[in-house]
Amino acid sequence: MTNGPEPAREMVHERELDGPGHAVEPRPDDGHDASLVRAVNVLLRYWRSMALMAFLGLAVGVGIARMKPPSYTADVAFLVQGADGGGGLAGIAAQFGVSVPHTEVTPKLYADLLTSRLVLGGLANERFAFTSGGRRHQGTIAELYEIESRSATERAEKVRRRLSGDVAAETDLATGVVSYRVTAPWPELAEQIAARMQDALVRFTLTTRQSQAGAERVFSAARLAEARVQLRRAEDELQYFQQSNRSYENSPRLAFQAERLQREVLSRQILVSTLDQAYQSARLNEVRDTPVLTLIQGPGGSARRDSRGTLVRGFLGLVLGLMLALGAAFLRDFMRVSRGIDTPVMREFATLRRDALRVFPPR
Repeated sequence: MTNGPEPAREMVHERELDGPGHAVEPRPDDGHDASLVRAVNVLLRYWRSMALMAFLGLAVGVGIARMKPPSYTADVAFLVQGADGGGGLAGIAAQFGVSVPHTEVTPKLYADLLTSRLVLGGLANERFAFTSGGRRHQGTIAELYEIESRSATERAEKVRRRLSGDVAAETDLATGVVSYRVTAPWPELAEQIAARMQDALVRFTLTTRQSQAGAERVFSAARLAEARVQLRRAEDELQYFQQSNRSYENSPRLAFQAERLQREVLSRQILVSTLDQAYQSARLNEVRDTPVLTLIQGPGGSARRDSRGTLVRGFLGLVLGLMLALGAAFLRDFMRVSRGIDTPVMREFATLRRDALRVFPPR
């Protein structure tokens, strides 16, 4: 038996040997790994409940989508043919410092036109008639969709906004193919709207090309008349020179002057010939009514039931159910663990929870 206080023991950190003769400090526990393992344990403990909640969310989303009236989508695809666009005449006009109106026909232009106010707003006054499901439907878009308005301008704007959400257009830059989709409550209406939009594009193309050709014709006619006057003046100068100098071959000065006058006449002749060809081409393009859109897939018979709404709502229901299940699982795990923890914070939490539950007493 030893009298007196025990000698203070020296606190020595245990060391682990890392190979012969080498000691390393012990590593503290990794709290991040422990938290991750705990989260995985929660998922494994309540995976049945989470799967059930996710399935219920999916079923509710699909059920809500099925409760809505069905919609149908018609697909159309076409190829834009290359157009001359007045390139030859534009080059001639540029030589004289004159700009000729020119509209470059590109697939992107048509994709933008399909969703523009020009095309969609123009459908406000169009009337449609079709039979779907044994029932006859007819009227304008506003009448079929029951869109109320106080004026024609307001009706056209509401129709445009409604159709802008039902029409989608895209362009394949590699092939130049323009495609668009039209969604409507009836398959026949979707196909008819897609066909009317195609007709609007053709009319726009013809009108634009004919107006451009008219501007080219007016310009080329004016330049052709002026070029003919200049050609006649150059020919008169050459004729006067030849009549005044019958033997000018032996004079270098007169021979050079004769050659210069002949080059001027030849240049004026080429210009007159080019302008005359441009004038005749513009006259033909002004009255030409052949379309420049090659239809790849027409709207007839392309309407199909749209299932994207069902898929989107089902996916959202699945995600919402899964999130609720995760929240409930981690809350249950927190409540289970908190029962065995006695700290001031947990005691305060238990008191507040008890007070809150008193507001809703059990039956």
